[in-house]
Amino acid sequence: KSFPAVCGGLADRMVGTITAFLFSLVTDRAFFIDWYHPVNIEEIMYGPYINWTMNRNDASYMNAKTLNFINLLPPDPLWPYLLNTSYVEDEMKDHETVVWWSNRGFSWRMFSGYYKQVLTNLGLHQETAFGCIADFLIRPIPRLWAKSMPIASYLARKEIFAVGIQIRLGDKVMENANATVSLEPYMHYFECAAQLARRHALPDQTVKYFLMADTIALRKAAVRRFGDVIVTANGTTGHFDIADYASKIERLQAAVVENYIFSACDYFIITKDSGFGRMAALRSNHQHTVIQLDHNQRVETRCDVDTAFTPWSEIQGTWSGARR
Repeated sequence: KSFPAVCGGLADRMVGTITAFLFSLVTDRAFFIDWYHPVNIEEIMYGPYINWTMNRNDASYMNAKTLNFINLLPPDPLWPYLLNTSYVEDEMKDHETVVWWSNRGFSWRMFSGYYKQVLTNLGLHQETAFGCIADFLIRPIPRLWAKSMPIASYLARKEIFAVGIQIRLGDKVMENANATVSLEPYMHYFECAAQLARRHALPDQTVKYFLMADTIALRKAAVRRFGDVIVTANGTTGHFDIADYASKIERLQAAVVENYIFSACDYFIITKDSGFGRMAALRSNHQHTVIQLDHNQRVETRCDVDTAFTPWSEIQGTWSGARR
């Protein structure tokens, strides 16, 4: 269930939802989503394989037990018990319906704690569970899927070598439509992409960079600098959790479309202190393809060596990752 207050962006909410789904699996419960804040999720997403739409007037739901894990991180005293003991099962056992609030993901850690064996018995694997469940559980509604598929299909073609670049500038920059943003402080992202292409692209492949950035100005600057190597989605920018309802819908729809396109790339360069790009990379399930950078790194960054790739466990464990 969505938390009735500001508690993060798309990545925060998605990793919490996927963790809730995993707990429904290991406790043998039906799973529903009641995500109405800041927007109704059914205006954005649907379940391609299961109908998770919740009837909010159901009597058992109205009298449900609530488990609140919003912002739960170490050193919270609950943390050692959550994944290493039967705490969750004990809290659930006398209740027909349980409401799960969370904007943090625990899916990676669940495979090394109390639930390791049951998850293994279900045929799930630590490295791929998040990506597989994300693809199984939630997809953009058909209208948004139709927007994302032409670019995603193009980037996925075998004759295209696609590098996804995510540059996260922060909510304040995102909300300032008139902000002047220079490309120069972020040139190491593009140099990293060029090094990846020189090392890994085949001779007959065309190199493309799919750019996700917080402002239209930065995207336009990249197009002026690199020409048609840059591919972007035509959508609005802004954090959907801090806007009026109509803008929330528009922003979240744009974010979902971009995120799904990004996951179609071959390699990923993401901002370290952000969950948005890494969620798309995790959905791809392409290990040894992700490099996370921060804004303080410069062009001497080496991305053409095997050690440049960020370990999958770290990708899943940083910021709004699959684990915390």
